[in-house]
Amino acid sequence: MSIDLSIGAVPAIYKEVHAILNPSERAEVDRELYGKLLSSTNLPKSTLEQVWELSGARVGPVTRTSLYKSLALLALAQQGKQLDEKSLANLEAVPSPSLGTPLELREHLGLGRKMNLDVRTGADPGSWA
Repeated sequence: MSIDLSIGAVPAIYKEVHAILNPSERAEVDRELYGKLLSSTNLPKSTLEQVWELSGARVGPVTRTSLYKSLALLALAQQGKQLDEKSLANLEAVPSPSLGTPLELREHLGLGRKMNLDVRTGADPGSWA
């Protein structure tokens, strides 16, 4: 069974990470922020290079799809699993990578704290939705 990396089928953390990396909702994610995201995982450089390659982000733009693929690959790597197209194709559910809290990720990326202006929601900017 192949996993679906479309916007409706991914965990909330994928959408949140995309919003952090692409707040103006452009077609492409900033390549520098993408690189910082990868390095925030503290995975070995060789593993990050595999993620970069398998996601399609090395040769093309970092799109929502390549970002989502990267997040799935990061989760697999953090679980100690093999990184290849077959591993992605055989997933039954989309895995969530361990990236710390949204606040920690924003700080690692050099973006500072995002203020929650809607006090009615009670949303905590320090936790994933």
